[in-house]
Amino acid sequence: MKRICVSSFLTAFVNLFAGLALLFGASAATAQVENKLLPVQRIAWPEETRCLEMFSAMSEGPDGRVYAGTCNGVKIGAKLIALDLKTRKQEVLADMQEVCGEAGAKTFPQSKIHSQICFDRNGAAWLGTHSYDWNTLDEFQKSPNDYTGGHLVTYDTRTKRATDLGILVPHLSIMSLALAEGVGKVYCVLHPTGQFVVYDIKTKKATDKGAILGYPSRTIATLKDGRGITFTLNGDVVRYSPQADKLEKLSVAVPLFGSETDRTHNNPFALTLSADERRLYGIGWTSGLLFEYLPDDGPQGSIRSLGVAFGDDTVPGVRKDLCIAMATGKDGRIYYAGYGENRGRIACYDPNTGQRSYLGRMADGSNAIGLKDGRGTAGAMCALKDGTLVVADFDQKQTWFNWFDPKDVK
Repeated sequence: MKRICVSSFLTAFVNLFAGLALLFGASAATAQVENKLLPVQRIAWPEETRCLEMFSAMSEGPDGRVYAGTCNGVKIGAKLIALDLKTRKQEVLADMQEVCGEAGAKTFPQSKIHSQICFDRNGAAWLGTHSYDWNTLDEFQKSPNDYTGGHLVTYDTRTKRATDLGILVPHLSIMSLALAEGVGKVYCVLHPTGQFVVYDIKTKKATDKGAILGYPSRTIATLKDGRGITFTLNGDVVRYSPQADKLEKLSVAVPLFGSETDRTHNNPFALTLSADERRLYGIGWTSGLLFEYLPDDGPQGSIRSLGVAFGDDTVPGVRKDLCIAMATGKDGRIYYAGYGENRGRIACYDPNTGQRSYLGRMADGSNAIGLKDGRGTAGAMCALKDGTLVVADFDQKQTWFNWFDPKDVK
């Protein structure tokens, strides 16, 4: 009996020791992942723009420069700016208050470019204006006349001229924009009512399709055939088919996490398409799940979870948090950056392997970004043709460009 007891004791001790070793080993490995730094090149946006924050409005132009839109918490117009990564030279291209003919107006200024910036085949940028002064539906409903409305604007990179195409719907801001040039359309999501608007490029006519999306509605993408894909407040897929001129809410929605049942606010705030445009990626706001939507998998498409964007042993962070910055890299991987609790963090998903990976926390030299203050709050991300990834972050006092090449990440 003694031998059996001693043997059992030794077995238990060995198992306990092995378990502790695994635990501390796992803890050390987790800490190593969480402390991983991602070196970036970093530059502040022009001081004269007074850009306190930014969202969505950043794209590579036909000249290889990065074009971006500012958001201002003071009574000035938003600016369209451009950055040359090679020379680090920045240029202020247009003031939206002036472009929209509202300089000196007593109404709320055109103080945000909140929409995506989309370039057509002629090198013109399409974008929309917004007002910083309205954040809620209640504010709008109490005093709608305080703001004239969001203007659809183009900027020709060849002539360097901005053109105002007018207000789409009186008093409503343009939150998100997607260009469907093949069918001659521009799709816009309006704030704060969740209107879906179709703008016909040839006739210059805007058609309001109704408030189908809810508040707050955010983002939209277009497929090669001209279909527009967006999401309701609850994460339901909404599809616009230009051939049939039909806007419909589908029966597929952004997945929920675990046993959660409340879909409210599970809409994505950023979308990115695979290179072949057969797959659409986003992250649910409240679920924190990275998802993949296949628009042609059945009559309404299919959607599946790819795991949490942040908040597990693979990608550290907080699961239930917002993610606004996403892009598809030249290498085909899906990159995304943290916003609130995950600020400063960059991760990616590889569709070929089905694996997520953590690139690290952005770092300016040896200084980690986003640990002690609001810096690192990512408002947009874009992937350049040469493979460089650009992330814009802010702390509501200043905005920065950050860029790196994924090939250099170890």
